[in-house]
This record gives sequence, structure tokens and C-alpha cells, in this order.
Amino acid sequence: MKSKLVYVLTCTGNDSYTAMVVLSLHTFKKHNPAGQAYVVMDESTHLALEKYGSSILKNATPVVVDIPPEYNVMQRSRYLKTNLRRIIEGDFLYIDSDTFVTGCLDDIDDTDADVAMVTDLNRPLSQGHTNDDVERSRKAGFNDLANEPYFNGGVMFARNTPVAHELFDNWHECWKKSLANGVPQDQPALCEANRVLGHPIKDISGIWNCQYRYLNNVDYGKFLKNVKILHYYAVVDFGFLLTFLIERTRKKGEVDAVVATIVRHPILLVRFHQVSMLRWKLKRRLGKA
Repeated sequence: MKSKLVYVLTCTGNDSYTAMVVLSLHTFKKHNPAGQAYVVMDESTHLALEKYGSSILKNATPVVVDIPPEYNVMQRSRYLKTNLRRIIEGDFLYIDSDTFVTGCLDDIDDTDADVAMVTDLNRPLSQGHTNDDVERSRKAGFNDLANEPYFNGGVMFARNTPVAHELFDNWHECWKKSLANGVPQDQPALCEANRVLGHPIKDISGIWNCQYRYLNNVDYGKFLKNVKILHYYAVVDFGFLLTFLIERTRKKGEVDAVVATIVRHPILLVRFHQVSMLRWKLKRRLGKA
């Protein structure tokens, strides 16, 4: 893999997001031992990782960026993410912390696009999204999402080209507008930037960002056979197995033999997640009753 693998992390040094990056990095190195990994962070995160002796600093190159002080922890991560094309030199593959790499990523270098992503929830906006996405975009001050491609920013391939730079610059400006309107999420701004610039983002296979909480039975066979990256969504109930993996890694500060054994079997993670997803849906349904 010639492209750089990139994460963004803003944290306290001993929290769940730190543990998720440790886990994801472990799976990346297992399948891509010669790959270059970078973690983009702010100064406070770097100091926190040094304080706790995080394995992240041993297994990836830290890229420390100055951020205006008015942003909170979550906003700082979005600030960095939407600025990645200015921060990282060369082509890169960005992945969220809540991911497991399940194979060799060399093929991403052959992608015929300036910027490439996977559709959110691995399906068109009209099939399975809630009105939250539409309302969030309207509140942010953007056009209606109807008939627009809606991409998931959890995995992004970006070349070092003028087209990619223009998209990220526009995305950052759209995100600042969105934040000013009370919407800190970055995906509505990404959709708007893509629309304004004439849709430079190209769709790639769901194997690169298999958002497996939301797959139906047909999708499982289509994506999981050759899956490259599993994406489990940190904003949703983790379920028993993921909670165990993340919490054990957080406490130990590294991936131990028990965790390493479990993450060798991504289908096991998916099956446990199917069960936890049913629990989550039931809890939501009962909550609305």
C-alpha cells in the first residue's frame, strides 16, 4: 500500500476513542505490515498519549496540529478531519477509529478517482435513512438531500490533486457554517460540498467501508466475502463483545493476546453485532412506546 493510512484522534489519552484507534491500528498492521499509518491530533491529545505511554505513538506517526481554542473535543476532531487534505502530504486513505481492517489494502492505490467514498449505510439515501439526515442538513443551512448522493466519511480515499484539495477546502468551510447553525456533524457539510462542486466524490465498493450494523441479508453476501474494512459506528450501543474488546484495550493500553485472538475473526464480530443490533432496535422501539 503506497497511500498513507490516516486516523484523526482527539482524546484524553485513556478513553474509548484511544482504545478504538489502538485496536484498529493493530488490525491494520496485521494485514498490512509494511503500511504507513499516521494519526492526526491536536497538542493536548499528543500530551495525553505521551502521559499514558500509549502504544499509538509506537505504531503510528503522530501529526500534531494547532487548533483554535474555541473548539471542544468533538469539534476539534471534525476540524482536523475536514482539513486533512491540507495536513497530509501525498495520497491517503483515512479511516475512522471505530473500524477493523480485515485484509490487505493495497488495491486502494488503483482507485480511479481524486476522492472516493462509500455510500452511507451502504445504500442510497432513499433506502433506510431516517429523516434525521434530511432535517440535520436543512438545519445546517444546506439544500435538501433529495436525489443527492450521501457518502459516509468514515473511510475516504483522497489523492494529492487540485480536485481533492478543492473538495476538502469547501467541505471545511461548509462544516464551519454547519457548526454555526448548531450542527457539528461533518457529513451534511460533505454532501453539500460535493453538490456545490459538481459531485467530484466517486462511489467505491462497500467492501471498503462495510457498515455492518445496517446490512440486510443480501448485502452480507455481497460485501463480507471480500471485506477490507468493517465499520461499527461508535455512536450506537456497542454490544457485549465490542464493549469487552474496547474496555479491555483501554485498561491495558494495548492489544493483548485475548483481544488479538478475537479480532482475527471479523465474522464473529459481525454475528455478535447482529444480536446487539436487535437489542438496540428493541430498546429504541420500547423507548418510543
